[in-house]
Amino acid sequence: MKKILNITIVFFLFTSAFAQLDSVIVEKYYVSNAIDAKDEQIRYDVNDNPIDTMRLTAGSVTYRVFIKMKKGCKLLKVYGDKNHALEISSTANFYNNIDYGKSLAGELSVNQLTKKTAALDTWLAFGSLGKDLKGKFAVPKAYDSDGSLLKNIVGGFLENNNSNAGIPLSVSDGFVNLKTKPLSTIYLGFDPKGNDSTIFGSVCTSNNFISHNAEIGVGHVGVMGIYPDNNCVLVAQLTTKGELSFKLNIEVIDSTYLTHTYVADTVVGDAAAKIQKSKWLTFPIVKKDLVCGCNDPNYIEYKPIRNCDSLQLCKTLRIFGCMDSDACNFDASANSTMPGMCCYPGNCNGRDLSEICSNIDQSFNVELFPNPATDNLNLTITSNTSIVGETKIAILNSFGTVISTQNMGNVNGTVNSQFDVNSYKSGMYFVRVQVGNVFDNKIFVKN
Repeated sequence: MKKILNITIVFFLFTSAFAQLDSVIVEKYYVSNAIDAKDEQIRYDVNDNPIDTMRLTAGSVTYRVFIKMKKGCKLLKVYGDKNHALEISSTANFYNNIDYGKSLAGELSVNQLTKKTAALDTWLAFGSLGKDLKGKFAVPKAYDSDGSLLKNIVGGFLENNNSNAGIPLSVSDGFVNLKTKPLSTIYLGFDPKGNDSTIFGSVCTSNNFISHNAEIGVGHVGVMGIYPDNNCVLVAQLTTKGELSFKLNIEVIDSTYLTHTYVADTVVGDAAAKIQKSKWLTFPIVKKDLVCGCNDPNYIEYKPIRNCDSLQLCKTLRIFGCMDSDACNFDASANSTMPGMCCYPGNCNGRDLSEICSNIDQSFNVELFPNPATDNLNLTITSNTSIVGETKIAILNSFGTVISTQNMGNVNGTVNSQFDVNSYKSGMYFVRVQVGNVFDNKIFVKN
């Protein structure tokens, strides 16, 4: 028989630095109450003698564990082998509904799912559920918009609206319609008939499962979530009044058909086999491995890490502006910028350059010759004596990229300059002249 698990956490999203494994989501699915605890199940032997009793303890928490991958990736399997144990444990028994519960999601049916607390049963899954569910796929409740199979359960069961569990099950059950026929799930090391010695069997009362020879998957094709930008695959539903812990090992295939292996703990030889350790596959995260971050995007220290958010790390407010000192709208007070924020002669991203860069002035005169130019471009700059500062010249291509510069130093009166443009490609170019904080802009054509 299966058992109960518990955890005193609400919702954890672990973000991974690996390219294919995006995160592991532990969703708080439901918190049971005293009404749910009235669902007592009794198992009888062939002579109708009671041999076992199960009752859901009030305050038990049902969790769903999702593997979230990058867009286009597929989950190949969750496994345990001789070097990497698959572990799922709790400080209290997992809850298993004797009357309607199943060890594996592939054995579930609509009829069983809607029987009192059977929907809170502990089982393993691989995205889609049993064939009788007509192609149902599990998603986090926030992504389920097609109603609930559980809203019509009689007797007040599963109606606890605990805020810690988010959306009520009567509104969203975390199942959505799968548009294609679900793939047959492969379970190795588990006996769906219950004749095994694991917590997922129907005759075992242990509160921890450790296996070096287990696998859940759908073969070499893999499974991805039904929403490309929220590529989540459910691998377990776990109900407990205790504290939950697990260690998972997974294989992921990316969009180029390369397979990547991630494990909770590595051993000697893993590096050579390209097996990578991901601390996010261990739950709860070891405290020494916690990486805290600033979760407020208004600060330049913004680094959202949901499992360890620290306001003390949010120190410097963002000030948006152009940070390129060569731009005519350079803002010395800015510490953040975005593409297209800076303006240059001939390139202000469709904005009015004269409005954005009010310091562009005609207080000095720039003459270009010859124009069009073939080999050399000559400049004559005549400045107003009231303008103070260095004279800088830059040539930009039609995309606004600076390709050549000269610094003429402090100049009064008239100065001449020459650029070798022989190697330039044919087309239009811009000349930006800056005297102090005043700009002027000219266009020339290279033949």
